[in-house]
Amino acid sequence: MNPIKAFWQKICAPLDGFLWHKDISHPVIRPVLRNQILGSGFCLLAGVAVYVVFPWLFWFGAGCACMTWIFWNWARFFLSQPVQDFGSMFLRSISRFGLRYLLLAVALYFSLTLFHALVSALLAGLAAGAALALITCARVMKQSGGH
Repeated sequence: MNPIKAFWQKICAPLDGFLWHKDISHPVIRPVLRNQILGSGFCLLAGVAVYVVFPWLFWFGAGCACMTWIFWNWARFFLSQPVQDFGSMFLRSISRFGLRYLLLAVALYFSLTLFHALVSALLAGLAAGAALALITCARVMKQSGGH
């Protein structure tokens, strides 16, 4: 069996189904988020495996996971709220959205102070997560003809 086809059937298809179930059904956003989840998960797992020898990879994966979580929040927020809905429900959504960023800031603060996270690895992971999102978005847009 083709290893790429097996990977797709075992990992990517169920992850796409999970994202679809969570109302992330946009044809461009879903593959971007899927690739970010897979990339940050791979870096985190590899980083845990070699943490004693090479902790940089773990903190790189943590930076990727932060960017994935940010993109997850953006996707859930913007795909669930119609542009015309500026009522109290919209304001509640914005407050929950802001609280998630506050939680992320607190987590980053504690990882830097208590766990002595490597700042360069976290920043590189954030940059790599953003680059992965942009590259995936460009690839999906090119495949779909720019729509």
